[in-house]
Amino acid sequence: MENSLNLAMYGFKTEGQSSHNARTMMLKEMVLLLQAVNNSNATKDEYIRAIIENNCLGKNSGITRKKSVSHLMNMYALDPGLLVFSALRYFWQRDQGGHPLLALTCVFSRDYLIKKIAPFILEKNDGEKISKEPIKEILSDLRPGVFSNATLESTAQNILSTFTQSGHLKGKINKIRTRAIPTAGNVAYSLLLGYFCEYRGELLLSCEYVNLLDCSLGKIVELAEAASRSGWISFKHIDNVYDVSFPNKDLGVTI
Repeated sequence: MENSLNLAMYGFKTEGQSSHNARTMMLKEMVLLLQAVNNSNATKDEYIRAIIENNCLGKNSGITRKKSVSHLMNMYALDPGLLVFSALRYFWQRDQGGHPLLALTCVFSRDYLIKKIAPFILEKNDGEKISKEPIKEILSDLRPGVFSNATLESTAQNILSTFTQSGHLKGKINKIRTRAIPTAGNVAYSLLLGYFCEYRGELLLSCEYVNLLDCSLGKIVELAEAASRSGWISFKHIDNVYDVSFPNKDLGVTI
């Protein structure tokens, strides 16, 4: 249901280079960056200066700082003029417990490798062990002959680490499937992104962005109602008929 040309206007990406060849989703760095730039109206240049000039991420060299900027921009945009980031920032400020899944959802909208691997992770049962090998196979099939063995190994490890940061996996070496814990802000953000991908009604509540939240429809409805009471979104439903809109001007959209 995606129109890639229209979605690009809002910060979505359906192709391009994945930062997971070199990094995880860098949750710790995003926490530090959004603490350092505590202004929802900050420009992209202010985020860049905070990393390079102020070294808010605590990197050891200028080269590492520049690489961090590149990867964070690739995964999160860092541009308040793009919906995927402006809405992330909105919910990030209001829902601290939702940071891990907010980060993953944003990265999912912009990193094609995470989008391709997510279904494999989500279909696994609680307690099931997940190794790098099947992920390496998926990556190899996506780009036959492109990735070296070393790149496959490190990329698979980075992807597993990202899903550990988000709460879908646990364990330092042996990764075990567990359930992520979504919040009202997570549901609101996922519904917003799904809405821009042209999902509506019941389909919106089961779209790929909502599925990332790892919970039942009943829980999604409960959290959407909580988000509505907070004034973040408007959510109404009768039986299986769902009405979702986004009248909050602070989100940068009013739909």
